[in-house]
Amino acid sequence: QAPRPVEEFGVRVDRLRDTHGFPSGHVYSDMLFFGTMAIFAGAYLPRRMVRPAQALLLGVILLAGPARVFAGAHWPSDVAGGYLWGAAALCLAAGYGRWAARVA
Repeated sequence: QAPRPVEEFGVRVDRLRDTHGFPSGHVYSDMLFFGTMAIFAGAYLPRRMVRPAQALLLGVILLAGPARVFAGAHWPSDVAGGYLWGAAALCLAAGYGRWAARVA
């Protein structure tokens, strides 16, 4: 587990430094929540609204990581780990959902 950023590297730090930051839990949960919403958008929104909604949700996901680095809460590697773990969990959940729909 990597320590959080420190002020001496030019990063503004607003969080406690005694907790570990890898992977970024904020980015991980944003990936899962907003990624799930993007998947559900295809099933529950009118067709003309699906792409704009998915683009907006993707934008939120993509901005979450740089925001965590800018806030001084995480290193870029912590954010990358959050994105990777979140993407893996989202793929597993989506795959399970498709499998469960076929079995039922």
